[in-house]
Amino acid sequence: MACTEIARTLFSARTVGETLQQIVDFAVLTVEGCDAAGISLLAGSRVTTPVYSHPLALEIDSVQYDGEAWDIIRRPFWMSLSRGTASKRHREEKTGEPV
Repeated sequence: MACTEIARTLFSARTVGETLQQIVDFAVLTVEGCDAAGISLLAGSRVTTPVYSHPLALEIDSVQYDGEAWDIIRRPFWMSLSRGTASKRHREEKTGEPV
C-alpha cells in the first residue's frame, strides 16, 4: 500500500475514532508478524483501548491495565525530535525525580 493511499484514507476519516481505527488496521496489514493491534489512551489516570483490530489485543491490554507497564505509562514524559532523531526525556530529567 502506497503512503499516499494511506494518507488519503486517514484524512478521509470523519472522526478521531475512525482515524485511530484505520491506523490499527493499517498496522496489522503492513507490519510483518502483527496479528493484532490496539491503541491505548491515557485520560487522567485511566487507561483505555478504544480501538483494536482483534479482541485479543483488547484482552492483552486489559490484563496490563493494573500492571507495572501501565504504571510506567502514567508517568509524565515528553518527546523531542532533533535532526530526525527522537529522544525521550523522562520525569527524571525534568524534575530530578528518579523514574
